[in-house]
Amino acid sequence: MAKKISRFGEFLFLFTIFLCAVPLSDLLLGLFQISSFTAALVSVSGIVVFSAFFYHKVLMIDRVFIAILSIRCLKEYIYIVSFMYGMLITAFATAYYCIDRVYQPASSYIKWFYFSAITMTTVGYGDITPINGLMQVLVSLESFIGYISLPIFFTIGLSLLMKDTCR
Repeated sequence: MAKKISRFGEFLFLFTIFLCAVPLSDLLLGLFQISSFTAALVSVSGIVVFSAFFYHKVLMIDRVFIAILSIRCLKEYIYIVSFMYGMLITAFATAYYCIDRVYQPASSYIKWFYFSAITMTTVGYGDITPINGLMQVLVSLESFIGYISLPIFFTIGLSLLMKDTCR
């Protein structure tokens, strides 16, 4: 019997498609010198085919979250926390990249991924700066999320671990 995917699983599946489509489209534009529409169409089509092939992995995420609640597999919990942190970095990098493409069409996704990782970890070297007010608001939000997310993730994990060992 096939397991129905949860709303969170559906959201995660679609969100991953969106996050991967922008850098892949940019890569196609740079390598093959094709139109923006064709690059976007090819990248989204390729990601949909790839994601449909690995769709059962999304179903496994629900099972991993159930395992996390019982905290029998600490390895899976650390994997999920790392995955969520990486998704946050990638989401903000994609937002920065899309905003920057309006002002500088030759922008690099890698530059904004680096900026997002540095901002999320609150290191802030200062070699790349936000270019407008919208990006400054996003940077503030990302810094705040980066500052509070890891302690929250690991506090929840530790409390579940302590609850499991006290039984």
